Amino acid sequence: MAQSQLLPNIAGLAGLVPSLLGINAILRPSSGLRVLDFTAPKDPESQRLVDNLMLMYGARDLAVGLPVLLAWYFDRRAELGWLMFANAVIPCVDAWAAKRQNGRGEWVHLPFAVVGLGLGYALLK
Repeated sequence: MAQSQLLPNIAGLAGLVPSLLGINAILRPSSGLRVLDFTAPKDPESQRLVDNLMLMYGARDLAVGLPVLLAWYFDRRAELGWLMFANAVIPCVDAWAAKRQNGRGEWVHLPFAVVGLGLGYALLK
């Protein structure tokens, strides 16, 4: 009997999200910053720094999302499970950074960690 494709497809979607966020951060840094609930700085030097940090953030998101999409596409269930576990670290750190910077915003990120851990567990089970 064929195994259900529901979990791998949900995990594939979980890889699509950071990929799209990464493309947005690279092409439209101000929009990427708003998605993360951060306020853009007013002075040009700070804005330049933030734009470059968003470029780095976008590249990181692509580096996280693309391997998940590849594992999903090539139907590599075990690799997909381990990638979900490994990628769950990122929203935890993002939540910590948001809380440190804004005093809030951690709950925008933490659900992605829970989803990643749950998918990882289910895919490896």
